[in-house]
Amino acid sequence: MTLHTSYLLSHKNDSGLYLRGEGGPEVYINTGPGSTDTEYSLRYGAGIGFESSRYAVGVEYIGYWLVSDDSGSGITDSVFNVASFGLELIGGVFSPSLYYSIPLDEAFDNTLDGVFGIRIRVRL
Repeated sequence: MTLHTSYLLSHKNDSGLYLRGEGGPEVYINTGPGSTDTEYSLRYGAGIGFESSRYAVGVEYIGYWLVSDDSGSGITDSVFNVASFGLELIGGVFSPSLYYSIPLDEAFDNTLDGVFGIRIRVRL
């Protein structure tokens, strides 16, 4: 399970095109049997897309820095990046979305082609 919060800066023009930047912490809680590991990371990214009053489509570059990495391998081995493509249904407080992320780092070439995800954004 992942808990994520971020600070989002966004600019949208009159035609609905937007440019966004974000950053914030994430907590990964392992829910598997017998495991107590919890990991912490910082997420950062930028995106571009189109948003109407009912939906949004976009492309994002997202980076993750695994802050709790204690392997001693250095910061470059604790950072990974993805490109994401998504569709969001705009709601009042809750906005569900579907996305697909492709890892951009060589470390995942042989193990992971991509990740399909579901997100619910809560606007405060």
